[in-house]
Amino acid sequence: MRWCGYIVVLAVNLALAGCGGGGGSAALPVSAPKPSALQHVTIRIDEPAAASAARRAQYISPATTQATIDVEQGGVSIAGYPQMVSLTPTSSGCSSTLANVSCQLTLALAAGSYTLTLTAKDANGNALSAAQNVPFTVVAGTANSVGVSLGGVAASAEIVPNANAEIAGNASAGFSLQDCIGSQTVSVFGLDADGNVILGAGAPSVSLTSDSSALSVTSLGTSNPNAFTLSCNGAVPWNATLHLTATATPPSGSGSAAVSSVIPMTFDRPVSGTITEYSTGYVLPSGIIVLPDGNVWWGEAQTRSLGTIAPDGTNLLQIALTGPAAVPHHGALGPDGDYWTLDYDQTHVDRITFAGAVTQYTAPTGVDNENTITQGPDGAMWFTEWSGAGTGAAIARITTSGTITEFPLPNTSYPAGIVTGPDGNLWFTEAGASKIGRITTSGTITEYTLGTSACPNSIAAGPDGALWFTDSCLNMIGRITTTGTITEYPIPTANSAAMGIVEGPDDAMWFCENGASAVARINMHGGITQFATPTANSQPVDMAVGRDGSIWFTETVGAIGRIR
Repeated sequence: MRWCGYIVVLAVNLALAGCGGGGGSAALPVSAPKPSALQHVTIRIDEPAAASAARRAQYISPATTQATIDVEQGGVSIAGYPQMVSLTPTSSGCSSTLANVSCQLTLALAAGSYTLTLTAKDANGNALSAAQNVPFTVVAGTANSVGVSLGGVAASAEIVPNANAEIAGNASAGFSLQDCIGSQTVSVFGLDADGNVILGAGAPSVSLTSDSSALSVTSLGTSNPNAFTLSCNGAVPWNATLHLTATATPPSGSGSAAVSSVIPMTFDRPVSGTITEYSTGYVLPSGIIVLPDGNVWWGEAQTRSLGTIAPDGTNLLQIALTGPAAVPHHGALGPDGDYWTLDYDQTHVDRITFAGAVTQYTAPTGVDNENTITQGPDGAMWFTEWSGAGTGAAIARITTSGTITEFPLPNTSYPAGIVTGPDGNLWFTEAGASKIGRITTSGTITEYTLGTSACPNSIAAGPDGALWFTDSCLNMIGRITTTGTITEYPIPTANSAAMGIVEGPDDAMWFCENGASAVARINMHGGITQFATPTANSQPVDMAVGRDGSIWFTETVGAIGRIR
C-alpha cells in the first residue's frame, strides 16, 4: 500500500482546438468532419474550490501515465474514438514540475451534443480513475468547455488500525487482538490498482461490517468517514476468529464497481473481563504468585498459613506452616522454588516450602507492611526495608542460604515496591521521597524525582521495556523508561488507592484499585478500563498472571479473585 505524496494534475485542458490550432497541444486524430467545421472545446479536470468541497469527485493517481478518451453521440463512439493518450512528462503536449505533470490535449469536434468518457490508467492499462458519460455540447463560434470530475477506481479495500489501536498484524495476514476490553479504532481505504490510497476528493465511500454480533462496528460519521470503532458486545471466546468485511464503493461517475476484502481477526487472549471470586474464609490474603504448574499460591497473615487454588478455581486449600511462627505477607517465588515473604511481624524474611516448612532470617533494618520482595537477576532475592521515619531504610539482598547485604537509603525515603527491570537492574519506589530508584546488583543507586507529593508504591516491568508504577497520592499510574523519562496517567476513579501492578498477558498493565474495590487495565497509551469486583469493599491488593492468561488477585476481605 502506498500513500500519495503528491497528485499528478492532468490540466487536461483537453483543449479542443480546430483548424490545426492550439499551439503546443497534441492533436487527437479524427477522420471527419472537414477542418473548417471543427470547433474549440476545453475539457476541464475540476478541482475542489474550498474545504466544503473536499469530498467532491476528483482523484488522479500518481501512477497515471496514459488515458483513454471516448466521445460518443447517441451512445455510439464517433469516428476515431476511443483514443489512447500518453500522459508522461515527455509526452507531446505535457510538461512537468517537481509537483506535477500537466498535459494539454487537442480534440477536434463539430458542433453538436456529445458524451465524454475519460479513464486515467497506469502503464499496464489498469484503470485508476474515471469519469463516464459526461454530457457536453459544442457550439460553433464560442469557447466550448466541459467539466470532468474523476472518481478513483478502487481495486481493493484495506483496513488500517489507527496508531493507538492495540491490533497486531495486517490486512494481508489477518489481525489479532489480545483482548476486547475497550474499543479499537481502524480506518478503511480504497486502493487503486497500483496500491495508492485513494483519499479526499474522488475517494470511494467505505463501509466496514463484522460477521459476529459479539463485535460491533460503528462509523465515526461524516467528520471522519474512513474511521470506524470496534467494540465488544459480549464475551468473545479465547482464540476465536471473527471476520471484518471492508468495502470501497467508487463514485457513481467513475463507472466502476464496489470491491470488498474479508480480513480475519483472531482474539488470542481472554477477552470478557468477567470476575469470579473464591472465598478463603479468612482476611488478609496477600503475596499472590503463580507456579509453573499453573497453581496459584498466596500468604495468609491471619491464619499464618499458605493458601492455594487450582487454575480452574477448584481445590482451594490451606497449608499450615511448621517451624517458626511466620506471618506471611508480600511474597515472591524464589530461584530455589520456595515461597519468599516479608513477615508481618516487621522483623523477618521468611522462606517457606510449599509443604509449609518455614525458615526465618532477621532483616537488619526491619520490614514494614508496605515493603515487598522480588527475585533478582543474580540468583538472589531483593527486598525493601523501612523501620519507620528517622530510624532506617535500605534496599537489601538475601541469598538462598540467608546471607543479607544492605544498601542504605535516606531514612525518610520509605522504599516500597521492587522489581527486576528489563535492563538487569533492580527498580524500586520511594514513597516517602517521591522518587523512583534504580540499583545495580553491585549496589550503585540512581534516583529519579517525581512530582511534588507523589508517593509511588508498587512497580513492575512492562511489555514496552519500561517500568510502570502506581502512585496512590496523586491517583496516577506512572511509567519510567530505563533512561529516566517519566510519564504519568490519571486514574479516572478518585481516591482509587492503586497498588499491586503487574504486566498482563495482553501487552497492557493491570493493577488493583484498593480504595475503589476494582481492578483495572492500562494500555501502553494510557487508556484505562476498570472492572468493579462483585463484592463491595473487597479492597484488592496483589496481582499475578495465570498460565492461561487469567489475572488473579487477592481481596483483603477474604477472597481470591480471577478476571478473564
